[in-house]
Amino acid sequence: MIIEALETSCHITNLTSQLSCNGIYNNAINFLNQSQQLITLHRQGKGLSPMGWVLANNDFNFVAQHTQLNSMMSCHEGQLTIQPSINVVCQYHTNLTVPPAPFDHFKVLEKLLLVLPKTTLTGLYGALCNYQQTILLEDNCELIETFSQWLNGEQINWENYIGKGPGLTPSSDDMLTGMLFVAYACYKEKIQSLVPFFKGTPDLSLLTTSVSKNYLYYASQSIFSSYLIKLANQLANNEVSLHTLFELLDVGHHSGADTLLGIILGCHAIKNSYCA
Repeated sequence: MIIEALETSCHITNLTSQLSCNGIYNNAINFLNQSQQLITLHRQGKGLSPMGWVLANNDFNFVAQHTQLNSMMSCHEGQLTIQPSINVVCQYHTNLTVPPAPFDHFKVLEKLLLVLPKTTLTGLYGALCNYQQTILLEDNCELIETFSQWLNGEQINWENYIGKGPGLTPSSDDMLTGMLFVAYACYKEKIQSLVPFFKGTPDLSLLTTSVSKNYLYYASQSIFSSYLIKLANQLANNEVSLHTLFELLDVGHHSGADTLLGIILGCHAIKNSYCA
């Protein structure tokens, strides 16, 4: 059977080894190879990751019903082959490199987060709307200072800031993703001249989940999920809709809230660095 995907990330390279299914969820199916490279099949309307393919609802359901844990898949020349007989192709490739957004425009986002309901929870720090108190906690002050040091040209070992919290993408990892998002959106040219983000850090496979490792790798290359790209485009115009925030907050159990908290932490790190 041949399935036409609705879109795919243009950042997926041909993978030299086969991938094995290691997770089937309501809105995502994950395949991983021995090198911990990930491909995710997404349900239509649930966003696109840097390693993702989006399938129409019926096609996603079909693949989910005919795929088991450890089912094998290959990726070659823009085509996925899920054994024994499902082929997925796609003509539309999406660029998920973050577009530029002025740093001053992030004030709009900070104001919106203050009016979020108290039931919008981060994975480690309670209600997101209380971020003004959260950023004053000792561990977050330390994270802000360390990120500022990287922005100022230092090589950092991020080991102590990775893999903390619940979920397939632990809270601390999502926070780092948010910090990288604001840094690349506002100061990409400068960021590209810095020491590579994870150069001083042990192999991420030893520190966090395989899924989170892939998101962190792409974030360190200025590549993010479609929800964050949409947010950056709105910030570029100095406007952010609550609908966009709630789309992001709907990602994972706490991932969206943790990422937004990371964006705020990133803003404070930038203010403390030479970037500002």
